[in-house]
Amino acid sequence: MDQGDAVNSNNGSCLPNDNAAILIKQPKTKRDVVAFFLLGLCNNFCYGIMLSAAFDILSEFDKKYTTTISPVLTTASLYTNITTSEPLNYKDCNKVSTGAVLLADIFPSLFAKTTLPLYFEYVSYNLMISISISLGAASLLIVSYSNTLALSLIGVGCASAGTGIGEFLFLSLSSYFDKSVIVGYSTGTGVSGVLYALAYVLLTSVLGLSPRQSMLIVLVVPAVSFIVYYLLLSHRPSNKKHQKPKDELGESLINNIINSSQTSLQESVNVIDDITQSEDKVNGSLASKKGPHRLTAKEKIKLVKPLTKYMVPLGVVYLAEYLINQGIVELIYFPTLTWMNHDDQYRWYQLVYQVGVFVSRSSIAVFTIKHLWVLPILQCAAFVFLLTVAMYHYIPSIWIIFVTIAFEGLLGGFAFANTFYKILIEVEECYQEFAMGLTSIASSLGITISGLVSIPLHNALCKS
Repeated sequence: MDQGDAVNSNNGSCLPNDNAAILIKQPKTKRDVVAFFLLGLCNNFCYGIMLSAAFDILSEFDKKYTTTISPVLTTASLYTNITTSEPLNYKDCNKVSTGAVLLADIFPSLFAKTTLPLYFEYVSYNLMISISISLGAASLLIVSYSNTLALSLIGVGCASAGTGIGEFLFLSLSSYFDKSVIVGYSTGTGVSGVLYALAYVLLTSVLGLSPRQSMLIVLVVPAVSFIVYYLLLSHRPSNKKHQKPKDELGESLINNIINSSQTSLQESVNVIDDITQSEDKVNGSLASKKGPHRLTAKEKIKLVKPLTKYMVPLGVVYLAEYLINQGIVELIYFPTLTWMNHDDQYRWYQLVYQVGVFVSRSSIAVFTIKHLWVLPILQCAAFVFLLTVAMYHYIPSIWIIFVTIAFEGLLGGFAFANTFYKILIEVEECYQEFAMGLTSIASSLGITISGLVSIPLHNALCKS
């Protein structure tokens, strides 16, 4: 059977997947679902809080400049802000787009995800996940104590690499557990977005702490992640699926040798044959359930094409989503609001977005979306709308922007949750570990492209 056909076939060498709905309602191990929920929450936290702090990181090192919109007749001049009845008349721009922070926050993640498929089969989960957690902690310390923008961006890069490694490994690791853990992981990543955005708003805007002090407080998150992985998770595979179960085979050999010690020579020969057959049976049983063999580079390349139906919609959704978040919303500024300055508006945009992500990433426990291609179409429409708002400022109320950003977050969360859940119920189990990790590259690639585009986009809008 061709590799591409086998990916989405239930008649190949792998056993068919169990009924997904039953698994969600009756998870085999609630402990593992909770563990994956917390791992998803913690893994995204350091990466996310860097994006929430992007405006502040740039503002600390670069003086702001104000660009006045030319006094031409635009739609904006026909509207007034419903709160103060004053027209919108200028933009407040950083010299550098928050897309610069986005690039530092995604390039290392993209590099990690694209290279991990080459070697992750040879390295234990324990080692790689420990590295991921350590990078998250290091990022917070570096950003907290840095005195230059370059060093701060290095800290942001550490958060990116840690999150990229963690997401790839946790998604791959989920293939060792009941399918219900992906619901826990997806929900955890959604909750993480709300918590880090809300935490940053509370720590800075409400409690009055500096961004540096806030980062130090967040150091508790990597510690929680470490405890959850090593103490709460029911088991951690020391070997990959394709490796021999040495302990199991060794015990089988010893028992057979003891049982055959008093048999005749001919019987001993038969026992040796039985042992060989038993070894093949054990390996075959594991292969049919989890993975028949280590995938070669050629096989991995062949698997890319059938996985594009998951990767392309996910990548496009993330491309439009992060163009909005890091290239546009910082320029949608309502200067006449008396209860929120520009920094606060940006923080609340991020929080509203994360609420939308949380709701939609938790939705697969209730319903799923069959046609993934609908999501990038809607997300691109949201991007075009907000782009025109940033250009012409024709929306009179910030509440309309809040609703649009929440909708954008919903679409992003739907894409993430439904993509990986569909892989677990549609892809053969022997390919799931690789498929989950590979598909996660699509989101990082989309974010990276958006970071590259958002910088010139930001500059063009500021000069308009």
